[in-house]
Amino acid sequence: MTSLMDMDEGRIIGHENVLPEKIERIIAHRNSGGKSSSPVLLTYRPDAELDQLIQQICLDENSAYLHRMEPTFSLWRIGDPKLIDRIQMAFRTIEAVYVADGHHRLAAAHKMQQQHDRLISSLYVPSDQLRISAFHRLVRMNNPVDHPVFMDQISEHFVVRPLKSEKPYRPDRPNRIGLYFQGCWYRLDLKDNTIKEGRPDASSLQELILAPLLDIADPASDERLENFPDPAFDEMVSALQAGEGLVGFTLYPMTVSEFLVAADSQEMLPPKSTWIEPKIPRKLLIQAGI
Repeated sequence: MTSLMDMDEGRIIGHENVLPEKIERIIAHRNSGGKSSSPVLLTYRPDAELDQLIQQICLDENSAYLHRMEPTFSLWRIGDPKLIDRIQMAFRTIEAVYVADGHHRLAAAHKMQQQHDRLISSLYVPSDQLRISAFHRLVRMNNPVDHPVFMDQISEHFVVRPLKSEKPYRPDRPNRIGLYFQGCWYRLDLKDNTIKEGRPDASSLQELILAPLLDIADPASDERLENFPDPAFDEMVSALQAGEGLVGFTLYPMTVSEFLVAADSQEMLPPKSTWIEPKIPRKLLIQAGI
């Protein structure tokens, strides 16, 4: 359980803006007696002492008291007071942790802190054990988009290359975005004079295409915009191919280093910019708090 005072005092650092309606749904669920089905995922830069302590604990098979198969998840209960003290002392040397997954649960808990305990269920994972995947974008257009005009507008900042293959396109490097428009796939490469060092592709897409060309100024509230995590890539492609007036964008994932740099710089990314694992299976760990 993590104290929300750490959030108040700037020791918990987020990197994404949040969706207001999702926060309100979480609050309504909590007020109706519901419980969170998984902890917030917090990460920290690798710490040699903590790594050693955790490795020591995990090697003791006798202390593992829960196993869930396919895939396997194990929990270890730590009962040695001296070992608990060492873990607490090691964590006290960590100045800041980063929200890897659970921005909305954390924001809802912070908003409700006067009504409930100032604690939130948390899972801490060192950053070198994170896996980051991209979130992709689907836009439902209210009005028809003129193909030549749209492509000319995009060409101001990107080199546009039509793709001969009908295979759905995933970018293979940063500063490269996939576009599905009117039944065809395109590769968009940021022009050299447009590349901004340290700017994630999700921000480039928002600043250079979604806001100025498609009038999606607020990705947190615009109902035309839908976000698909990489594990749901095929679902997005099916929606694109089955619907009309839809535009799709595919993104290359951020690295863990880029994620930490963006968080440290307090550059808030568009909502749903990163899909970060590992994730605790729903309902494996449940606390009374949010």
